Amino acid sequence: MLMLLLAVPDALAWKHLGYRWEDDEFGISWYMDDGVEESLPEGYDLDVIKTSWDNWLDATCASYQPEVGAFKTRKDMGLRDISDGFTVFYWNDPNDEAAPGVLGVTYSVPTGFVSRVANGRTYYQIYGSDIIFNDNVDFGTTEDIQAGNCGGETGIEGVATHEIGHMLGLGHSCEQGDACADPSLREATMYWSAGACELSQANIAEDDILGINALYGPSVGISASVGTGFGTLLSGPVPLAVDFRVDADAGVDVQAVSWNFGNGDVSSDIAPQYTFETPGQFTVRANVDMETATCGAYNFAATELGMVTACGAPVAEGGKDSGFFDIQEVDGLNWQTVNHTDMSVYGCVDMIFWQVYEGSSVDPAKLVDFNGDGAGDTFGAWSPEIQFPKAGTYTILVNIGGPAGTKADMVTIDVVEASGGCSTAPAELSLTGLGLVAGLSLLRRKRAQ
Repeated sequence: MLMLLLAVPDALAWKHLGYRWEDDEFGISWYMDDGVEESLPEGYDLDVIKTSWDNWLDATCASYQPEVGAFKTRKDMGLRDISDGFTVFYWNDPNDEAAPGVLGVTYSVPTGFVSRVANGRTYYQIYGSDIIFNDNVDFGTTEDIQAGNCGGETGIEGVATHEIGHMLGLGHSCEQGDACADPSLREATMYWSAGACELSQANIAEDDILGINALYGPSVGISASVGTGFGTLLSGPVPLAVDFRVDADAGVDVQAVSWNFGNGDVSSDIAPQYTFETPGQFTVRANVDMETATCGAYNFAATELGMVTACGAPVAEGGKDSGFFDIQEVDGLNWQTVNHTDMSVYGCVDMIFWQVYEGSSVDPAKLVDFNGDGAGDTFGAWSPEIQFPKAGTYTILVNIGGPAGTKADMVTIDVVEASGGCSTAPAELSLTGLGLVAGLSLLRRKRAQ
């Protein structure tokens, strides 16, 4: 459950909470609890909620329609319960939850169902919301404040508009107590505080419109392909030639696209092909100019975080093609491996397995059986601790793989029941092309004594 409140100090509005209502859920059915706000004229509480809903219609590109007809008559809901599936306005704070200084609180429950993926972010469907107003606050009407008949009351329209913004999925883009960078945006609806005898909070501002349109307005996504199907995450070996495209909502006419491939290179092609020559994980951005019937000219910035992973073959730290691991004695038959594989490009190593052989060579007939089932064992771990079954000479083999291929490394050690603690020492011999690891390269052999 997520809780947002209106208090002090300031914040901006285009931060989103990670959830939204499905388009086909509008208008949302609302209930008004049987409690009343005594500082407001009779019937004004329902009227101001309708007005506050309508304030969000100024975001003309948003697809939602918070219809007045979605409001229900008063219903005695009793104690507030977000799990009841009802969406309710409470004027009497039935659970006594609003702390001093808090004007209103929005409680929302998002589900695990994806509602929309836009601009590199996933939004989840809202299950329900409750909004409460602090019954210890004197709220004033918009009409009284406009007429100068305000005796220090807080304008209820601004508070209600603010809380409905939270319910729709908007949050504060500054945490409480943090400074906001642009003072000119402090009159926005999603600003933390609503001052006494003040009406500006009832008017949604530019940042509110940007925020609500990002949740409910027209959008585009970007996807990429390496010759199979299009998707939002892909990987492959360098040089990696990738086809990009814009995926637009129905009714969106894409006019122009400015691409940034995450490595400093750009393109103005609508659907470019770009080749990544060096390894790395790249966030791709597309700034799209488009036309829609409801919005006219419209701009949308689409981002896919870590969209492309371009990989080189596995290497050890420092760019070496050997020395993937060391091994040192812990206590007698117990030895600890230390993996030196370069992991600077996340996702370019997705496979690792180890094998231990009796003797000083890789002999399939001498693969060690650790679990006693009569068959030699292969196991996966990053830096495993190995307990050898008895003293003797052993060869440890590791295979490291990823989209650009697999490399292997091996070490031969002498194990005794108890010793003074030995470490690895490289040897001259290297092995390649063993049948046991067909298609892989055994890069080196080193011996610890």
